[in-house]
Amino acid sequence: MPYELLFSDPKLVKRFKTALELENKFVKPIFEDGVNKVVRTTITDESDPLLLNPDCFKIRKYNFEASTVDGNETTLIGFSRAFLKECRVTNVEELLACLPLRYTIYSPLLLFNHSSKKSYSNSKWKKFFEDFGVETKDKYFKLLLARVFPAVHLTHVAINMPIIESDVMRRPFNIYPLYGEMISPSLDLSRDDLWDRPTSSDLQNTLWCHTVQNGIHQYWAPIFSMFSRGNIKEKKRIMDTFQDISGNDVVDMYAGIGYFTLSYLKMKARRLYCFELNPWSVEALRKGLQANKFDIQRCYIFNESNENCIKRIR
Repeated sequence: MPYELLFSDPKLVKRFKTALELENKFVKPIFEDGVNKVVRTTITDESDPLLLNPDCFKIRKYNFEASTVDGNETTLIGFSRAFLKECRVTNVEELLACLPLRYTIYSPLLLFNHSSKKSYSNSKWKKFFEDFGVETKDKYFKLLLARVFPAVHLTHVAINMPIIESDVMRRPFNIYPLYGEMISPSLDLSRDDLWDRPTSSDLQNTLWCHTVQNGIHQYWAPIFSMFSRGNIKEKKRIMDTFQDISGNDVVDMYAGIGYFTLSYLKMKARRLYCFELNPWSVEALRKGLQANKFDIQRCYIFNESNENCIKRIR
């Protein structure tokens, strides 16, 4: 089995991609797996000089049968081409031209980037799924996860959509599920109390995603709370810059799922006072505290507006 390269610093990708291309060892597309950029290669020898850069990337094996990209059924393009031909579709190339290639893995969810042109929400893909029915659609995504991502436990597929700016809680109302139940069919999304006052049963009957950034575990429910992957650089900057956080108390006025709260705790802040309106984000924060084995007695969580924070922390 060949190797793929995992880059935590995306600035290094281009240099190594170019080096691989010069030796015809690069396999497209480049994609994201949690916090890492992943570059696939055709290299099977671990001693290959191109792999001997442990300070720049990590390596791992992946399932791939050496062939051209379009003919390789373990890539998105190759798998989709083979599947569409098996369905005897007449507009294969039109569908492939709209095939999304940018995505992020947040176990157990495969989340495709929002795009107006290359997306499963494109009218051509929508028509294909409508014409061939739900059974074919489910078969397509089930096989896609098994063949293109065999090394990762993935059970759901969705498209990320823009956040509604007017929503003060920054909830992902527009996420576009493609495969797998994001919440239990027993839950009614029109229930106001489901969003504002979820029960323990509600919290258990939804999909929770997980990723690790800067060595910190984070969780969130993609239907009810957002995750900002881009915060990783700011979190690292804070951890590298503000060493005096250790031993001091910190107030997080917009805690969310714990983007910064968990970083402060890792830096050994004495106590955290966290204010967050969204109860689903609060639950995600609690899951993060548990997963990172932080002392919950050091973290005071207020599921309310931060307007009264001064009174709360006195």
